[in-house]
Amino acid sequence: MFLIRLQRLRTLFILFICCCAGCAGINSGQTPDDATCESPYVVQSSDELVEFLTQIAWTPVGNYSNNLPAVSQDVRVSGIMTLAAAQIPVPQSCLNRMDCRHDALLSVSPSLSDVICQTNDAGGSDTISLTDTTIRFRGIMRDTHPSRWNFSPMLEMISACSTPCSTGEFRCPADNTCWSSFDAYCRLCGGQSKEACACQSPEGVLPDGSECYFWVSGDVIQSGTCLSGICR
Repeated sequence: MFLIRLQRLRTLFILFICCCAGCAGINSGQTPDDATCESPYVVQSSDELVEFLTQIAWTPVGNYSNNLPAVSQDVRVSGIMTLAAAQIPVPQSCLNRMDCRHDALLSVSPSLSDVICQTNDAGGSDTISLTDTTIRFRGIMRDTHPSRWNFSPMLEMISACSTPCSTGEFRCPADNTCWSSFDAYCRLCGGQSKEACACQSPEGVLPDGSECYFWVSGDVIQSGTCLSGICR
């Protein structure tokens, strides 16, 4: 097994972290069960939206994690409002650290046509405009090592709970979220280890002897071969 250290890696912020199959079953493009969706929380001003965001959970996530990030209930935005990154209440645990970015990044799913964003060089948005839409929020404390910060808070805006996944995406039945990357879906929704997900594909477990790779940390990738569904 080999370790590959990426000395000048600049972490890419990807809006939809993605998907896997041999984990909790593949639900590509399926419609979620509306009965599992809570009634939306209605906000009528930017101040009300910011107040709602003070209550969301922030989940540490890296390319090696296998914990499902917490997602908010549906939020119904009534009218037109704007939200700036500077308004996002960053958790105190981040503000207490010198290696954590103190300004949040905003990330918007391409499927949200009623949310318009102005992007910045860090891969997120400085400001978003929302118009009569229903969305959900997911607070991610992203491992961005070895960039300037080891951790960066990113507020993701994703489709409402009852929105069907697009073709090629994978629905997580635990929270009706859609994922476009197999590896992330396997780890984050399926809860499997990075070593196991490295030897899976949407078609199933890879044959023994297949080359495999997985992230160990923000700047280290480990390579190996699959044996009994595990990258070793």
